[in-house]
Amino acid sequence: MKITMSRFAATALAFAVLTVAGVANAQTQPVKCSSQITACGCTIAAPGSFTVENALDYSQGLTLKNGCIDITASNVDLYVYYNDITGPGSDPTCSSSTPKKNAGVGIHVLPSASNVSIYTGFNGICGWNYGVESEANNIDWFYVYSFSNNVGMFLNNATANNCLRCYLASNVGSGVQIVGGSGNNFNDSEAQLNGQYGYWVDGSSENTFNSDRGNDGNVLAGFYLGCDAKGNVNPAIPCHTPTTHNSVLASYAFTYTCCGYYPQKYGIGVEKGSIYNTFNVNNTYGNTKKDIIDGNGNCIYNTYLNDRYTTKSPSCIQ
Repeated sequence: MKITMSRFAATALAFAVLTVAGVANAQTQPVKCSSQITACGCTIAAPGSFTVENALDYSQGLTLKNGCIDITASNVDLYVYYNDITGPGSDPTCSSSTPKKNAGVGIHVLPSASNVSIYTGFNGICGWNYGVESEANNIDWFYVYSFSNNVGMFLNNATANNCLRCYLASNVGSGVQIVGGSGNNFNDSEAQLNGQYGYWVDGSSENTFNSDRGNDGNVLAGFYLGCDAKGNVNPAIPCHTPTTHNSVLASYAFTYTCCGYYPQKYGIGVEKGSIYNTFNVNNTYGNTKKDIIDGNGNCIYNTYLNDRYTTKSPSCIQ
C-alpha cells in the first residue's frame, strides 16, 4: 500500500524543523552587554561606553568563548572600577584560590575589535585561565589587577596594546605572556610572585617594557625572551619564530633577600636565537643563577647598556 504524507503533516514537519533550527541558532548568538553590566556572560558588540556595576562571577554565565566579558566591537570604553571579576578558581572576593579549577577568560578582546580602552581599577580579575586576553590591535589597558589565574595577561598575536600601571601577580604561569604580534608596551607595571615568568615574550617583536618590575619571586625569570617554558637559555633546538627588536628599559628584575620573597632563577634571560633586543639601564641582582644571561653566548646580537647586576653570562655583557 502506498503511503503519502498529508499537506497538514508536511506543514507540521516543516514547522518543527524550523523551530529546532531557530533554537539552535539562538543558542549560538552571543548575549549582548548593556551599557551597565551586572553579570558575566555577555559580549560588547557595539561601540560605546560600558560600566561594570557590581562584582561579576563565572556562575552567572559565560560567553560563547568561555569568558566573563567578550569584546568584539571597536571604539569601546569599558570601566570595571572596583569590582572583582572571578572565575571558577577563586571565591567571589578574590581572597582564596584553587588553581586546578582555573578556566575561561575574565575579559577577552577578540580580533575584530580595535581602539578599545579598559579601566579595571584596583580590585581583582582572578580564578581564570587567562585573567585578560587580547587578540586585537590598539587596545589600552589601565590599572589591570590580574592575579591567581593561570596567566595574568595573554597577548595572543596582538599589536599595539598598551598596559599602564598593571599589576599581574601570583599567577600559576606568567604574569604577562606575549605570543606573536608586535609593538606592545608596558609602562610602570609590576609582575611578581608568578610561578613561571614575570614577562614572557615568545616569537614577538618590537615590544617595549619601560620602568616595569619583574621582581620578587617569579620562579624562572623576571623578563624572559624566548620560547622555552622551562627557562632554558641555550636549548639544542632554537625557537621556530624569532623574538626580536624588543626593549627592556629602566626596569627592575631583582629579588630581595628578606621579607619572605623567594629568589627567581634569572633576572633577565634571553634564549638562544632571540636577537636584536636592547636592555638599557635595568637593575637586576639577588637572583639564584644569573642576574643577566644570554643564551647566544656573545654580545653580537643583543645590546646591553648601563645595566646594574651582580652576575652575568657571557662576560661581555655591560
